[in-house]
Amino acid sequence: MQTHISSNLFVSFFRPCIRVLFDWERFQKERWPIQLAVADDLSSISPWYLPWHFDATGKEVKYDSPAGRPIQLASIAKHMLTFDDERRQKILEMSSFFLKDRDHRRPAQLVAPTYVLPNNLRIILDGNHRMAALMLAKIPFRLLVFSIHGPMDNAVMPELRHWDESPNVRVWE
Repeated sequence: MQTHISSNLFVSFFRPCIRVLFDWERFQKERWPIQLAVADDLSSISPWYLPWHFDATGKEVKYDSPAGRPIQLASIAKHMLTFDDERRQKILEMSSFFLKDRDHRRPAQLVAPTYVLPNNLRIILDGNHRMAALMLAKIPFRLLVFSIHGPMDNAVMPELRHWDESPNVRVWE
């Protein structure tokens, strides 16, 4: 099931928690479509990107580093040892929580705001630690996905610079 929601509802729900740089004023002024859908398998979300960046040597770098490339959820396990201690600890704690909750025999229920990229990929705007933990735990889940269909313009969000010249970003594995 897919449906569309208003930008005002999206703003009221997510603006307080989204920390990636994002042009909220332009988003509201231009009223980009927002699609609401449910995802419930890891294969559908594993190609999505996190706003965490690594250079070619595997070192985590800031989002604006010229050598930095975003990583995909699918590669989260490979990057666990290179995350800083705080990020790694948050992900491991959340993953442990998901695994303990698995005993209740119900899917984990999460919400994820995303921005649509070429080839129907997404960049996750908030809940990155939860999404990484979900990938590690590999438990049943239901993810309510809010997807903004906005322009591919890095003035909207600096993360989009990776897709400016090519529909497929180069990532470091």
